[in-house]
Amino acid sequence: MLLKDRAYQELKELLLSDEVPSGQFMSERSIAERLGMGLAPVRSAIARLKAERIVEDVPNKGLMVPQMSVSAIHDFYETRSVLESFVVRSLAQGLRPSDRQRLLDHIELQHGAVRARDPMLFRRYDYDFHLLLLRLHGNQELIMILENLRVRLDRFHNKTIGSRFEAIPFLVDQHAALADAIVTESPELAEKILQEHLDWGRKAMLSREIHLDHTI
Repeated sequence: MLLKDRAYQELKELLLSDEVPSGQFMSERSIAERLGMGLAPVRSAIARLKAERIVEDVPNKGLMVPQMSVSAIHDFYETRSVLESFVVRSLAQGLRPSDRQRLLDHIELQHGAVRARDPMLFRRYDYDFHLLLLRLHGNQELIMILENLRVRLDRFHNKTIGSRFEAIPFLVDQHAALADAIVTESPELAEKILQEHLDWGRKAMLSREIHLDHTI
């Protein structure tokens, strides 16, 4: 891996973690010292992260992770609701047997994360599950939209789940119920479960003790 790519990965993980609170300012030099790297790869990483809207450059102050506003949270979940409702209703019209098995196999992976009590593993499986739904549907534009939302999804996961385990069995049960509704060709039920699932995430995010701009 090139040094600039390693700087990007390590800085992204740092900024998405709770180690760097939203609104805290950082300099390029302080980031380079923290990562133990030179300024060149760090600047390359910062440019990529600015393009992804993970970090902002505030004149005369430095770099910071932007605060998540109430309106941004609502927009994020509204976008996912429209996109994924269409997908699950379409999938519940009928899947090939092999695709049904892929869906059920993924649920087993998530149960494995519960048994292992591994929140970080579940975070990966959670994103992969929603991405799998889109891939089974096959619309490449929808896949690109979800992949573009992944950065914000990672940030929201850190705020709603973080390293805590308590919510994960409940979320896996929701995923399992959604998969079952799709496999049994119940589109209305599939959409209902998805909406409940996303609504839980939205409410959990809004209830977190974070700095929010309450302009809606």
